[in-house]
Amino acid sequence: MITKIDSLPKDLIRKVENGEKLLPNQEIVYFEEKTVPYKIRSDEESFPLGKLITLLVTSQSFILFDEEQNSGWKIPYETITLHAKQSKDKPYVYVQLEGEAIRPLLDHILKFERSSGTLHEAPSTEDENEFTDDFLELTLYVTDVDSCYQALCTCQSLHPDTFSSDNDVENASMGNPMSLFFDPNHQWVTAENVDTSACDNRFDSPESPVLKWHRTE
Repeated sequence: MITKIDSLPKDLIRKVENGEKLLPNQEIVYFEEKTVPYKIRSDEESFPLGKLITLLVTSQSFILFDEEQNSGWKIPYETITLHAKQSKDKPYVYVQLEGEAIRPLLDHILKFERSSGTLHEAPSTEDENEFTDDFLELTLYVTDVDSCYQALCTCQSLHPDTFSSDNDVENASMGNPMSLFFDPNHQWVTAENVDTSACDNRFDSPESPVLKWHRTE
């Protein structure tokens, strides 16, 4: 479940020394950037460019935090169904969230002040049932797109989708050829292993993003 936070975690590990032993529950920062502009879009509505936020990609969660408002969200990787990057024109990282677990964030967005697009709560008269699907798109204008994208690939691979894994077992037992496309041991596309002749993991344009590929076997 997505969790609302009023401060950044105090025990984040930003540097790991050679040979240092870490506990499984310790949270390692793979990417961090402050003053990141962002946009949010639901299945029915696009919000204006938001104020600057702090973005962290850690071994445990994807964190968006507004330091001015002391408010933010810890997003589990299981809710991220897709991520990609746009390197040309105005570079950004695109993240798609889906599922019932993101409902707290969707409900919170209904209380946004539309004119400011910030992460803090504001009075709203919008219908609480405005969103028909648990679906959200984030466009994050980070300065180091490649590092952010690589961190997302690495950290999300640490948290495989258990629902997909269950389906893999069922599909395999039924001899379903589609199970080949959902192998839990698939290799995520990264900056190092991407074959540009076979796939394109970037968007066509910022105005009308169309994802080509985001993983390979």
